[in-house]
Amino acid sequence: VPYRFLRELLAPACMRADPNYWDDHERADPPPPRRTTGIERRQPSFPLRSKRRQGETVVSLEQARLERLRDWLVPALGGSDLLALGRRLSQAAFIEPEDFPRIMDLTKAGMLGQGAKLRRIGLHMDPADGTAQVAVEDQRLTFTDLTVRLSPRTRGKAPPP
Repeated sequence: VPYRFLRELLAPACMRADPNYWDDHERADPPPPRRTTGIERRQPSFPLRSKRRQGETVVSLEQARLERLRDWLVPALGGSDLLALGRRLSQAAFIEPEDFPRIMDLTKAGMLGQGAKLRRIGLHMDPADGTAQVAVEDQRLTFTDLTVRLSPRTRGKAPPP
């Protein structure tokens, strides 16, 4: 068995001609940094400019969507005078295929959550008897008919513009 070879192989790693002075009790100084970095205190740059206000009131996306829905519905049902009495949704003038998703949005806003979203724009909706079928070009939509009217607290005045 080559004892000398094994002893050197398993011996701790140190060079015999190592110029450093540490031993088991004294530790060496940490090595100096390889390069110096200039530490400067600068103000951070802001890539975003401050926004300019347009002077308009801020409206949430949900409220803007509901207002667009009201702006479509009131003329389609014949104006706010007829809405005060209540009109069936099937009596509206539907002329384009984009009216079908609007009908679905109106139904969701008026029936889900007891119509709280629809009341925010001054309208109220109740289910009516029977079903209605709307046909525009070659597309058809069948739904349970609904009665749309001004909400009780806005009755007598037009819905907000």
